[in-house]
Amino acid sequence: MTRFRSAVLSGFAFVGFGALLLAQAPPAQHPAASNPHLGNRESIRGGMTLYRVRCADCHGLDATGYRGPDLIAAMVYA
Repeated sequence: MTRFRSAVLSGFAFVGFGALLLAQAPPAQHPAASNPHLGNRESIRGGMTLYRVRCADCHGLDATGYRGPDLIAAMVYA
């Protein structure tokens, strides 16, 4: 294949992939901005119960780690 043909095919591929990227939907808002559970007492209580039942054995009640990793530090770096 000649250099010219390779350059033309690469250009078409570049433009095609660029068009696909532009055709995607715009990024959603930050998840916290559209969180329906934020401030909902029942949702918060349910989440706390779920954490205590499924997660606290390894991560500790305060999420600083026991047998599992420290979730507080993981949230800081996320």
